[in-house]
Amino acid sequence: LMGLSTLKPGYHAGWTLDLAGAYNYPLAAADPKGWFGLGHEFDLSTVPGGPARLNGVSFQMGNPADASKPSAVVLRSRLTRGMDLPVAVELPVGAKAARLAILHATHLPCPSQAKVGAYELEYEDGSRAALDIVYGQNVLACTDLAPAAEAPIVWTGQSPGGQAVALRALIWTHPHPDRMIRSLTLRSTDAAASLMVLGVTGLED
Repeated sequence: LMGLSTLKPGYHAGWTLDLAGAYNYPLAAADPKGWFGLGHEFDLSTVPGGPARLNGVSFQMGNPADASKPSAVVLRSRLTRGMDLPVAVELPVGAKAARLAILHATHLPCPSQAKVGAYELEYEDGSRAALDIVYGQNVLACTDLAPAAEAPIVWTGQSPGGQAVALRALIWTHPHPDRMIRSLTLRSTDAAASLMVLGVTGLED
């Protein structure tokens, strides 16, 4: 059900990763300056919370409507250097998966083909796999609804100010589905915009 993605329609066994301990930024405006200093009318407080099924894929989400509770893992960028955001975040996994569905976006647009980050898997045997996150290819801003074959839109809505917003699912078919994944690291390249991850789901086939 993921449009142009390589994920075929049908039922897939899998798991959802609980990111509650890693969330570091709310999706609702937490102070008068608003979300990322853009004003409360531009936040993502209308995103679904809790267990959510987005265009056929299940994710475990935070509580986006509560500004006091972080609901996204946000990495540092050139425009957010004063916000004490991390350059990298390591997420424990402890499971196998043939594919990972990563619900993500950037908070602002970037130049096309700009590398905004990387996702890195470490397996239990110490081997690794990595994927570059490239604007316009496998990620776009939450306000950018342009088509991207490697990052199909799985949720659309409106910000409190009425602006169209969207989230995308990157489907990563990694090279070692038979190996136990120890961790997934989200890494920033200090691009113009911050990479935001809201959910991670593992698909076993």
